[in-house]
Amino acid sequence: MRKRGSSVKKFIFLSFILFATDAFADTNFYLGGTFGHHTYKETIYMEQSGYLAGGIAKFQHYGTSREANLYLFASADYARKNYTYKGSLTNILTDAKTPYQFKGAQNNYGADAQIGPAFNFREIGDDSWVLFTGASYRRFEDLNDLYSPYGYRRIRNSFFWTLGTKYIWKIGNHIITPSLMSGTSVYSKNVSKRDVDVIHRQKAGSLFELSVSYEYWFFWIEPYFKYQHFDNSKKFTEMITLFNGMQIENVTIEPANTTREIGFNIGIRF
Repeated sequence: MRKRGSSVKKFIFLSFILFATDAFADTNFYLGGTFGHHTYKETIYMEQSGYLAGGIAKFQHYGTSREANLYLFASADYARKNYTYKGSLTNILTDAKTPYQFKGAQNNYGADAQIGPAFNFREIGDDSWVLFTGASYRRFEDLNDLYSPYGYRRIRNSFFWTLGTKYIWKIGNHIITPSLMSGTSVYSKNVSKRDVDVIHRQKAGSLFELSVSYEYWFFWIEPYFKYQHFDNSKKFTEMITLFNGMQIENVTIEPANTTREIGFNIGIRF
C-alpha cells in the first residue's frame, strides 16, 4: 500500500511540474513607477483626494494555448499620496456640523494577488482573447501615523472572486493588451491600529479594473482605472475608560466607502 501511495504522489508531482513548465513559459516581470490621482469617499462623512507617486513591481502569466491554463498575477507597490481632506466637525451636544478641510500626505503599501484558470477563448492570427477567473487577494496599508500625531495605521485585507478578460494584440514587436476585470468581495477585514486594535469586517464589496498595457522590447507603459466599493461594516464594540475611571461602551462601524484611482504605470519588462 505504501508503495502504491508513493507512486501516486510521484505521478501528481510530475504532472504538476509538466503543467507548471508549460504554464510559466510566458511569464513576464515588470518594474517601474506608478503615478495617478486617487479619491476616497465615505458616503456623507468625508472625502479625500489628491495625487500619488511611487514604485511598483509585478509579474503575470496567462495561457496562450487553447487548453485550460493557470492564470497568475502578483504585484506590490509603495506610493506617497498628497490629498485634500473635506469633512465636518460635529458638536456632540447640539449635533451641529461645521465644514472642516485640510491638506495632508500619507504613504501607502499595496499588494495584489490573483490565481485561477484561464482559457484562450479565441485566436486571431497571432492575437489571443483570454478569459480568466479565480480568487483575488488585496492588501492596503495606510501609514498615516507617520504624518499626524492623531493619525493611526490602517490595514485592510480583502478577498474577492473575480472574472476578467484580456485581448493580446501583437503587431511585430509591439504588444497591446487591453484588460477588464470585475469582482465580488468574499471577505474583508479592516484593522485600525490604535491603543487597542479596532477591527471592522466588511463582507459586501465589489471591484472593477480597466487597463491597457503597451509593451515594446523592454519598455512598458500601462494606463489604468481602479474602483472599489465596500458597504457598511459590522459593528465593533469597545470599552473606553474615562478620566474618572468610569467605563463606557463605544460602538463603531467602518462606513460604506468608495475608492477611485486613475493613473499609469511605466517602466521595464523582463
